[in-house]
Amino acid sequence: MKEYIDTFHGYVIDIATGLGEMFENLLKSKATFLPIAMDVNPNVLVWTKKKMEEKYSKEFIAVASDAKHLAFKNDVLDYATSMAGFNN
Repeated sequence: MKEYIDTFHGYVIDIATGLGEMFENLLKSKATFLPIAMDVNPNVLVWTKKKMEEKYSKEFIAVASDAKHLAFKNDVLDYATSMAGFNN
């Protein structure tokens, strides 16, 4: 997965970020892109955001949203990742 993540650019959303297992891989990357953590549960997202800010210096955005109704206009996002979101 790392070899794919390192080719990302633009805006990269992690759908159903949860506790951040997949999102952490985005923050570790040296590639130039803006990671976006997205989860339907705002409480989990707040916890994960705090955890990631303490551990990584890479800038990122956290958005509480449902994957069925993304809080973004069409053609804004360049890549999407998810560890478990597609199962739900």
